[in-house]
Amino acid sequence: MDRPQIRQMAEENLKTFNRLTTIGSRHEGKDKSVIECGHQHVDKYLDKHPHEREYRYGVLLPMVVDYEMLIEADVFIGVRGSSYSNDVWISCYHNGKGLYNYEYIRDGIIPIDNGGLPSPFECF
Repeated sequence: MDRPQIRQMAEENLKTFNRLTTIGSRHEGKDKSVIECGHQHVDKYLDKHPHEREYRYGVLLPMVVDYEMLIEADVFIGVRGSSYSNDVWISCYHNGKGLYNYEYIRDGIIPIDNGGLPSPFECF
């Protein structure tokens, strides 16, 4: 895939993300401002394997599924200041996908400098 195709796909994904978060989505009766797929995949798995519901994975297994999906994606758009985005960018970079790491900013989508390897992240 060349850069214009990747940019077009990223912008299309951003429009979808903005539409979904603008109209709002709900999970367990609460509004969500992020899109998560892991929870739905885990629910489908548990429907097929009901004997495993007793283990009550909580949020850990859906988070692992989300993370795996993100690092396997062709393109990742994250936000600066998010340790989760930073971790995904770093994993993508080390998996050879750093050129497809992007940051969502107020004015649009920009590539991550340094070949897709983000600057070190500091928690305050």
